Amino acid sequence: MNVGNVGLNVGIFAAFVLATLVVVYRVSRSNRTASDYYAAGRSFTGAQNGIAISGDYLSAASFLGIAGAIAVNGYDGFLYSIGFLVAWLVALLLVAELLRNTGRFTMGDVLSFRMRQRPVRAAAATSTLVVSFFYLIAQMAGAGGLIALLLQIPNSDRLGQSIVIGVVGIVMVIYVLVGGMKGTTYVQIIKAALLIAGAFVMTFWVLGQYGLNFSALLGAAVDASPKGEALLAPGLQYTNKADFLSLGLALVLGTAGLPHILMRFYTVPTAKEARKSVVWAIWLIGIFYLFTLVLATARPRSSGRRRSPRRPAGSTRRRRCWRSSWAGRSSSGSSPRSPSPPSWPSSRG
Repeated sequence: MNVGNVGLNVGIFAAFVLATLVVVYRVSRSNRTASDYYAAGRSFTGAQNGIAISGDYLSAASFLGIAGAIAVNGYDGFLYSIGFLVAWLVALLLVAELLRNTGRFTMGDVLSFRMRQRPVRAAAATSTLVVSFFYLIAQMAGAGGLIALLLQIPNSDRLGQSIVIGVVGIVMVIYVLVGGMKGTTYVQIIKAALLIAGAFVMTFWVLGQYGLNFSALLGAAVDASPKGEALLAPGLQYTNKADFLSLGLALVLGTAGLPHILMRFYTVPTAKEARKSVVWAIWLIGIFYLFTLVLATARPRSSGRRRSPRRPAGSTRRRRCWRSSWAGRSSSGSSPRSPSPPSWPSSRG
């Protein structure tokens, strides 16, 4: 798959990298103390820190992974978005204020404040490295895959893709080493603004093709998917309640323990600003996940997959009647269970 002109893609990418490196370098000149370097001097407002948190969280892996999960598994894929968003309530109510009140730099500093320092710091460092390692695998693979796509490097060229992933990792390390927490925060603010703005434009464009009617978009996604109505119902991927519970716990509790998210609560001056930053992050991340829902459900129509056999005349009308009756029963509370979708007559003769 070719995306634009390689020279133009490289030029735009290099321009963004150079522009952000200039920002990082200028910001780094104000670093004077350890607090400036590791906690940005605790000088960012709640809004600034919230935008930076959303930029940290809305990575290539998050965007592509969730959109792909929704496109393939429908309702069950959207559970990832819901779980991630609910997880921020845990961070808001149980983590943000308590961490900020300690006035430390890392989680190891917080835990060792009232415990034996050496074993606690060793455990905190080990868990941080393990979590970051597995988290970075998906992050770097997603970012490297996007750059490889822009450079038109085929999937069969493993060496070329590995080099691209390595270069992206080196650029990220340079950002952090040169700018510290201040430079990293401004880079994440720029990233969040670009990502949310780009997703908004694409979402508006996709909805415009369906007359800004989300129901029509869902109907087209169902028609184009070989899974049919099952795409909009739970149980397509997770049929075991234990698997569903495990997924929910991992999503809700895992986000509040991500090292690069916890570090952001030290960059604001007060606990009130820490709470405000989480509120900003919840709004921005929630809006972005709504964008991914639209973009993911539009994927079956534009992906070039073979369409499922055409349903007989009147099937669309029956499906609309079923949806209307389902909504009516749900609102009146007369039926606690979701009705089964109508069975379509066989089109294979």
